[in-house]
Amino acid sequence: MSELSLHTFEPPSDHKVSVFDELDSTNQEALRRAPDFDGTPLWIVARRQTKGRGREGRNWVSEPGNLYTSFLFRPQCSLSTANQLSFVTGVGVFETVRSVLGSSPQAEQIRLKWPNDILVDRKKIAGILIESFLASQSHEPVIAIGIGINIAHHPVLPDRETTHLGAHVGGVNPELVFSALSRELDQSIEQWDRGRNFDLIRQHWSERAHNPGERLSVRVGNNRFEGVFNGLDDDGALKIKLDTGELKRVTVGDVLIPRPSSDR
Repeated sequence: MSELSLHTFEPPSDHKVSVFDELDSTNQEALRRAPDFDGTPLWIVARRQTKGRGREGRNWVSEPGNLYTSFLFRPQCSLSTANQLSFVTGVGVFETVRSVLGSSPQAEQIRLKWPNDILVDRKKIAGILIESFLASQSHEPVIAIGIGINIAHHPVLPDRETTHLGAHVGGVNPELVFSALSRELDQSIEQWDRGRNFDLIRQHWSERAHNPGERLSVRVGNNRFEGVFNGLDDDGALKIKLDTGELKRVTVGDVLIPRPSSDR
């Protein structure tokens, strides 16, 4: 594991960046740095991960060509408020993908899936894993936002469709996508303002996500149920109206979006 001395990944001027040819995972590197973190926002980028992780302990296939990165920073808020960063980041990555796709027809087919997957034509193109730590000296929350964006290729998964940016637009590479991501996420975090503007972030997320009344399938552990999307509550929990009329609040789970029968 060696850090590259030369790179073309350029973050905002007040952020630092460390770029690696190979890491176990960028979030794992963030974990190693968290105890002595000095507070200067840091991007960690790996061209390849050997032990990439997704939500719920899933393996994240991490061969060269895609973007694998983590953003380490102090949100200057409580850990409970920092949970809102799932939606903040979702909006930032959504805008990143839309920026890269530009005028491509697929730019109109980008959507967010609760809580923070990004889809193009119902196919997953990016994922987010957020982990929290406590700084050893200040005991302030330190957050690692892990982001993977499929650029040159995508994995074949048994339970969901996937895609990559290169399938929809040419001339795209990890450096270009990182430039857009570091800009868009910075703007989204600034707009969130340590939780003061979460209502606005929730509105932005809702405008980019499920349609009202859209049918969703939710898996929580070994249990699975279906219903229609009924919005988010004040803290971002998913509200599902079951066929019985019961309104179910979901704080943890995996959402699957069935394709209309005409698309199958």
